[in-house]
Amino acid sequence: MDAFAQGIKGFGEALRRGAVTSEQATQQYLARIAQSQPKLAAFRRVRAEEALAEARALDAALSEGDDRGPLMGVPIAIKEIIAVQGLGCSVNSSLAVADLLPAEGPLVRALRAAGCVILGTTVSTEFALATINWNDPGPWNPVDAATRRLCGGSSHGSAVAVAARLCAFAVGTDTGGSVRVPAALCGVAGYKSTRGTWSTEGVFPAAPSLDSMGVLATSVADCATVANAIKPSPRALAIPLLGLRLGLLRERDGEPLDAAVQEALDDTVEWLQKAGVVVSPIEPPAAEDVATLFSRLMPAEFARVLGKERLRAGLGSLDPVTAARAAAEIDMDPAELDALRRHTAQWRRQAQAQMAGFDAWMGATTPMLPGPRNALRSLEEALQWNRRVGRHTRPVNVFDQCAISMPIPTREGFPAGLQLIGRHGEDPHLLAIAHAIEKLLHPG
Repeated sequence: MDAFAQGIKGFGEALRRGAVTSEQATQQYLARIAQSQPKLAAFRRVRAEEALAEARALDAALSEGDDRGPLMGVPIAIKEIIAVQGLGCSVNSSLAVADLLPAEGPLVRALRAAGCVILGTTVSTEFALATINWNDPGPWNPVDAATRRLCGGSSHGSAVAVAARLCAFAVGTDTGGSVRVPAALCGVAGYKSTRGTWSTEGVFPAAPSLDSMGVLATSVADCATVANAIKPSPRALAIPLLGLRLGLLRERDGEPLDAAVQEALDDTVEWLQKAGVVVSPIEPPAAEDVATLFSRLMPAEFARVLGKERLRAGLGSLDPVTAARAAAEIDMDPAELDALRRHTAQWRRQAQAQMAGFDAWMGATTPMLPGPRNALRSLEEALQWNRRVGRHTRPVNVFDQCAISMPIPTREGFPAGLQLIGRHGEDPHLLAIAHAIEKLLHPG
């Protein structure tokens, strides 16, 4: 029996009536991890003995009346670039950066205080700088591990761990879609918080002005439970679909979605309209300009995180995809970087203004379904795939919005994601909308 078959809330109810223990749930996940690791490779490090000891201690505390809330006893996983005491912080690179690695930060401490059991750390792409690495493809998508389909990145280990039911939820980071892209390709929910909602202290930065924290779970409801437990909101997780106003993102000259994704999106729009949702096509602000800005701002900030001399000296040791991105703006003048940041602030104000009259924006999370890794036959094709797969997610980070990817049905049976985008700081409202849509698309 799956201890989390009814989600995090269902587990909490069973835990409190004595039908299950945190130790039993932790043992269940550890057994699955051990069995799946050779095939899926989702985890970097596993702390089996420590996790079981923590679970037993939490069971004992609960029996004595120490109830820490909805996440008590819940086994979770943490992306490796997020520091965990005892496991450290890893960037999945041979480049020497020990002097830059952070100590455990406020978010992980908050999860511990809430009673979470940390099972281990999940695999990231190198420095979390790309959605794929050429030399190290990372974990395999559990929707079809035999074919070795891509699962995106950089929080791909977290997405795989959730999709394969190796943890109740996983924590990731999102700089340009690193939570939402793998969530969409692996068929799970991936919530990107508004930057600053949860502290990024304790996280190895990719681009500080774009970095934000995120959660991956099997459902929107579980993402919302985690979000509300870490930062409580007075808003209830309930909103009517009738009269909801959603802007459907349409780029005038944008690359078309693959047919299967377009079909799934069209079906979803039709279901929403039948439920009384008002869906209006809108054109995002200056899509090509924003894409160009992101492609320059992210590597420029990363070069300053590492230090230009260290990065320049170490480029040869990096994965080719990472190196191509990291080197793109290694010599950008500080004045030009400041100008990019000013442009970013302007785009953020414009996007905020354009959202007036809408409860949220919506569109496909990725333009494609998860394809086989061997379809990328050259480094150039991998770089092209990396650019295309995050086309719809990166503007959210530039505009400093919150967003969530949720699974939508496809006729092919492979996962696709619906991305819902909310205003800066209106995360509870976004999660309430997503939950209402989840109940429509996946009743029961």
